[in-house]
Amino acid sequence: MPAERPLSVQARRAACTYGAAADHYNLAALNFWDRFGTATVSRLPLTAGHTVLDLCCGAGASAIPAARVAGPEGRVLGIDVTVIDVFSQPMLRILGPDVAPLLADLHREHGVRLLLDQQVLGLRGQGTADGVLLESGEVVNCDLVVIAIGAFPETRWLENSGLELADGVVCDHECFALGAARRVVAAGDVARWHHRLLGETLRVEHWTNAVTQGQTAGRNLVAELGGAGETASYDALPYFWTDQYDWKVQFIGTLGEHAQFEEGEPGDRGFVVSYTSEGRLVGALFANRPSRLAAWRKRITENLVESLENPAHS
Repeated sequence: MPAERPLSVQARRAACTYGAAADHYNLAALNFWDRFGTATVSRLPLTAGHTVLDLCCGAGASAIPAARVAGPEGRVLGIDVTVIDVFSQPMLRILGPDVAPLLADLHREHGVRLLLDQQVLGLRGQGTADGVLLESGEVVNCDLVVIAIGAFPETRWLENSGLELADGVVCDHECFALGAARRVVAAGDVARWHHRLLGETLRVEHWTNAVTQGQTAGRNLVAELGGAGETASYDALPYFWTDQYDWKVQFIGTLGEHAQFEEGEPGDRGFVVSYTSEGRLVGALFANRPSRLAAWRKRITENLVESLENPAHS
């Protein structure tokens, strides 16, 4: 990350792009950050007095926080932001079609320009990026490009190990890697494990999962190798949170086929949305309702356990 020294930034416009074949570019104004949300405007990689024309990133979980430079901090600096994404709504795959449009409205309220359903073809520039080329033919001018397009699990070094690989290291419900005779465990972003309660394989890219899954995997490996304790299923529900302006968004579980507003309604600054699939409660989303999280986590877990033990009643 750049130096902590605050910068005297004079800016007019900023934009966020969904990058394409980003590793093909070697331009000075490119910045690859997978956690831009931890940065602030004062930590942008600019020299003092630099004029920002466009700041570019994506519209997924690791990228959309960059658009907040158009919020209070960005407005003081005079920064305008454009978000460019290949999907129809920001964070669509994470929030689902019922809530993602509300997030889009929130960013528009804060002056963010959204270019959605747009495919990025490449970047323009000689040594320094000065434009983002879209499939529509439009060119978004820029001085700074932040490409935050997610990550993929680096498992190439394991290709001849005998482990089962499929968008990560495939594991059973106790985090033991398949193909290793219960002598190898995996946890965190690289682990694709069978979630016993949800009945599906998951790979979760969030630090909270890496911590809790790592603890379970470590204990299970010790127990399997003859140490203390017994092995246990890793049944923790996926969880993530993100701060978007005056929204604190939290999500527990997974998206379901059906969404229902349990508290509040679209347009409110605070609400709770539940998600169900095949009659099972599988997830819940909270906007400015952090006190509701614990009760809903318990409710979802109990519902899934009941469905697993009594499938005929689910």
